[in-house]
Amino acid sequence: RILKLFKNQIGNGGAASLADFCGSATSLEEVHLSHNRITAEGAALIVAAAERARPNSGCTPLWLRLEQNEIADAEAFLRDLQSRLSVCERPDESRCNTRYCCHRAKVHLPFFTAQRMLRGASGGQQLQLQRSLSGADRPPAGRGAASPSVSVVHGPHGSRAAAAANSAGAPLRGQRQPVQ
Repeated sequence: RILKLFKNQIGNGGAASLADFCGSATSLEEVHLSHNRITAEGAALIVAAAERARPNSGCTPLWLRLEQNEIADAEAFLRDLQSRLSVCERPDESRCNTRYCCHRAKVHLPFFTAQRMLRGASGGQQLQLQRSLSGADRPPAGRGAASPSVSVVHGPHGSRAAAAANSAGAPLRGQRQPVQ
């Protein structure tokens, strides 16, 4: 039900695999992919697959955390997603939560516009920290706060999801390594 793969250096290759997984794992309730290296291309794949996999009515929205990735012009990208898909940025934190969307959207993208700066970029080439500097997109203390990354899945597809997300084959943070 919950997949946490934040802080694992996942890029667009891993995002494509995660999109396949999200498109088939209809019981997912939360996917945490913050602090990775996903760009707009990878995010679009994941959001579209997750949105298609959700039932049309009466469903719990997927809580999809994609903040602090490498998505350029996140506000424009979010507007584009909202024009094509059933996506909510969760503007009303008291009415939209992990279990309910007051706009009846299929996918929640909380804190989405809080993207990090691209490494090596300078001046006008920086991606953005937009509203995160003002605190508008900052996660509440405790829930979603920065912490060591652990790959956790509650459900039958745990190992498949973790392996699919890491297309480079490197160990995921929090994953035990076999003794040789």
